[in-house]
Amino acid sequence: MITLSEAVLDELKRLRGRTERTFRIEPGCSCCHSPTLELILDEPEDDDVTTEVSGFTFCIRKRMLDQLGNVRIEADHAEGYRIFSERSLSSFLKNGRLCAS
Repeated sequence: MITLSEAVLDELKRLRGRTERTFRIEPGCSCCHSPTLELILDEPEDDDVTTEVSGFTFCIRKRMLDQLGNVRIEADHAEGYRIFSERSLSSFLKNGRLCAS
């Protein structure tokens, strides 16, 4: 399950019309920090779970969603947003780097 905070939803509504593409949730860079999740614009693939939340479409690899559990996107004044998962991202670490495969 993917949920959005009201602040993130308000920002997406403000940006509506600039893109009609799907937001993908995927591992981000973990070079200097703890593993993170990030949003990118992308098209769904065969092995994705696609979810509509308040009129916005999100996709995530099924295997990843199964391992992460619920995902919540919240506003972060320093970074714009942060993505939290029910379970740890550590299962995606390989050689100290995040890997979505």
